[in-house]
Order: sequence, then C-alpha cells, then structure tokens
Amino acid sequence: MKILFVAATYLEIAPLIQSLNLTTKQSFYELQYRHFEIDILITGVGMVHTTFHLGRLLLQKSYKLAINVGIAGSFDHQIKIGQVFRVQSQIFGDMGVENRETFIPISELDFFDKNEFPYQNGRLFSSYNPFFAIFQNLKTVSAITVNKVLGRKSSIDQAKKLFKADIESMEGAAFFYSCMMSEQPFIEVRAISNYVEERNKSKWNIPLAVENLNQLIVEFLND
Repeated sequence: MKILFVAATYLEIAPLIQSLNLTTKQSFYELQYRHFEIDILITGVGMVHTTFHLGRLLLQKSYKLAINVGIAGSFDHQIKIGQVFRVQSQIFGDMGVENRETFIPISELDFFDKNEFPYQNGRLFSSYNPFFAIFQNLKTVSAITVNKVLGRKSSIDQAKKLFKADIESMEGAAFFYSCMMSEQPFIEVRAISNYVEERNKSKWNIPLAVENLNQLIVEFLND
C-alpha cells in the first residue's frame, strides 16, 4: 500500500521520521516499511509552499492515500490542547476583500462560483472514507486556512462569525485543493497546540501536540 505523508515542517513529523530510522534531515523521503510504501513530503509553511511542492509531486505519483499531518490552533476552548482530530472541511480564511471594517470572503464575491468543483458552498470537503479504524475513531472538525495566523481579537471575532470553524492552520485548504484537483484520496489529521487568541506562546504546548500526533501515525503504521 502506497502512502504519502505531507507536513509543513520537519518538527511536526520528526518523531515519525526518527521511528523509521531515518537519520538525515530532508524535504522528501522514500522507504519501505512493513506492507507500506511510504513517501514523506515536507513542503514548508503556508499555502504557496504546500500547493507547489504537493502539486508537483502529484503530477508524478499517485497514492492509495495522502495524509496531511500537523499542528493547529483551536477556536474552541472546550477542546483540549494535544487532542488529535480529522479535518472534515476546509475554507480559505483570508482570501477575499476588505470593505472598510468588514471582510468579504472570496466565496461571496460575484466573480467566484462557490459551487464549482471542488467547492461546495465555498468550502472544500473530504469525501474519503477512512476505512482504517484509527482514523474513523477520530472526532472530526471544520477548519480555516490562513496566510496570517490570527492573533488580534477583532480578527478572531470576525473569523468566528464568518466561518464558524473549529480550528485554524496554514496549509490545510491548499492540501485539500491540490488533492481534489489531482483526484488523490486524502485525509487531514491535526493535533491542537494552542488556542486561537491574542498571541501568548507561553500557553502553547507544541511538544505535546507533536507527540500525540506522531503516536497516532506510528500506531496506524504498526496496526
């Protein structure tokens, strides 16, 4: 079975890489592990890097499943830091226009057809049925993808009102879009490292999020 893991940074997937006895730091790995053929792509942070590197790879190869793994911020303070989720839907959270004090998402502009493939009402949805129990058992969330991580109360309140998303990342929608346009089966798995609030990194727990995320992926490969 041929699997592609996609991460924005080495940090987010380092425990998996190390568990596979890969000792050098690279942007792309190919290996055989048990009954899996595994490729690991590290794109760099953000939508542009993700779209280019993933799009280029998917022109050359296809996979049984592509899995986007990474950390994310949560809008919902009832969600626990370190918790891992499967992302069901994505939307581009800062693509659009400003109109005085308001923001109009691109899906609400006249020149954008919000129901043209791959969009449904302006959103991107993962339709893949993750027949692996470890992914089926994950709670699902909706997400926005942004170029600029939200850290100002007015921006956060606006995003909550407009998108009603559970979590925020910087790559997810680009991953969804690239896979959907390439007819590549995919899922996105994110671990919560922080809450989306006025920026205070002392409240973040990236190591816990990375540990829980990679533990799940290692369990998947060893199941």
